[in-house]
Amino acid sequence: MLNLQKSNFENLYYLNIKIFIHEIFGNIYLKDKNLLKDTGDIFLRQPVEYKNIFDLNSSINDKDRKKKIEDLFIEYIIPLVNSLLTKKGIIEKHQKEGLFLLPNVKKELGI
Repeated sequence: MLNLQKSNFENLYYLNIKIFIHEIFGNIYLKDKNLLKDTGDIFLRQPVEYKNIFDLNSSINDKDRKKKIEDLFIEYIIPLVNSLLTKKGIIEKHQKEGLFLLPNVKKELGI
């Protein structure tokens, strides 16, 4: 799940990336707007190199902002999601690339 969170301090948004692992902790997830309130089983934000596209005070023009948003999906979000489609993929991403997992998620995955 992707959602934008407005900063309380500046004209800036954060892209929240929430991953829900089907059947972890016995949960079965269905598409539901109430999931927006949940942090997910894995919670990430956009990489630092994409932060300026969500800063509405930055000098980036609309054309460049749009291109960088497209790049964010092509270079980061789609590959990330594809690598996390299975529990095995999540474990590999954690072990090889340091994907941060909370201790209870690690335990449930058998790590």
